[in-house]
Amino acid sequence: MPPHLFTGGKVEGEQGSAIHVVLMDPNTGSVVRVGPESVAKLNVVVLEGDFNEEVDDDWTKEHFEGHEVKERDGKRPLLTGDLQVSLKEGVGTLGELTFTDNSSWIRSRKFRLGVKVAPGYCEEIRIREGKTEAFAVKDHRGECEFSNTSYFLLMTIQTVMFLPDDMFMDVNLLYPAKYIMNIENLSRQQCFQQLNNLFSSNCSIQETLSTCFE
Repeated sequence: MPPHLFTGGKVEGEQGSAIHVVLMDPNTGSVVRVGPESVAKLNVVVLEGDFNEEVDDDWTKEHFEGHEVKERDGKRPLLTGDLQVSLKEGVGTLGELTFTDNSSWIRSRKFRLGVKVAPGYCEEIRIREGKTEAFAVKDHRGECEFSNTSYFLLMTIQTVMFLPDDMFMDVNLLYPAKYIMNIENLSRQQCFQQLNNLFSSNCSIQETLSTCFE
């Protein structure tokens, strides 16, 4: 899981990847591909971020459910969307999920996603619940601020590349891998300064932008 998600945004894994659930046999370490448990339905729940941080993962069903997190009083359901996952040959993929509230109000200030067998499935055997790594959920306002800055900086770089040749030193120096990949670690001012260093001393990035938008 990524270190943080935003309310109202799609719940995704690292770099926008899908989140998969795999049913494993603890004795062999292999995927359980046959039998009624391999096609069970699972419920998706929210857990406290500090749930079972110990090395021992052999918790009980009651211990797991005792750490589930519900919405605050007067709030919408904490997690909305596809709250069930269907296994096929022991493998499932989480659908569209969205958090409606941040995680700042619980003790650990983080959540986990958890999955457990839905009622009516495999009740004669014990299938231990699953959990993700802990992550923070922030209000979407933070995402908007971040997104606006990123878009502005990307737009700046793309615009500069279309300016007349005599207005910059070397277009190859604007190769995105060096600057865009680390864009979330730069403030707008810092990124301006790094881009400005690519230009001649008598043509600053601010002057270039002014020319471009005239």
